[in-house]
Order: sequence, then structure tokens, then C-alpha cells
Amino acid sequence: SDTAINMNLGQASAISSDGRLLAVCAPITLSSQGALYVYKRPLGLGFWQFAQKLTANNAESNDRFCASVAIDGNGNTIVVGADSE
Repeated sequence: SDTAINMNLGQASAISSDGRLLAVCAPITLSSQGALYVYKRPLGLGFWQFAQKLTANNAESNDRFCASVAIDGNGNTIVVGADSE
């Protein structure tokens, strides 16, 4: 888990149109590479479950991966921006 004091968790976020997928950005992790946290809300449940943490496969210090995020309407594609890449 990331323990950076000021990771800007939630600086950017997106939710699928059906309300079942949530993407939350944390562009400042311990190395300032950034990370995307994905949560799913199963049908019939009113709470979010952590699904996975995504990082860039070519991450370098201060990339700020996940400074922005978008999800397509059906929740099949997530697009992530890295403003210092």
C-alpha cells in the first residue's frame, strides 16, 4: 500500500455510466510515479470493493501517472493521463 502523506488521492476520478466501476487517481505516490486504484460495486451491493492498483509499465520518478482519468460508458476501457511523462 502507498503511505505517502500527500498522494493527492482523488485528484481525478471517473465512474462508469452504470455506476459499477470507479477509478481513483493518486498521482503522487512514494516515488511520485502515480497510481490508479480501481473499485467495483457488484450488483445488489451498496458498497465498493477494491479491485486492483494500476501503475505505468514504464514508470519513472515524478511521472505523475494518473493526473487525469476517464472511463468509457460501459466501463470496458479506462484512459489515464500522466502530465509529466
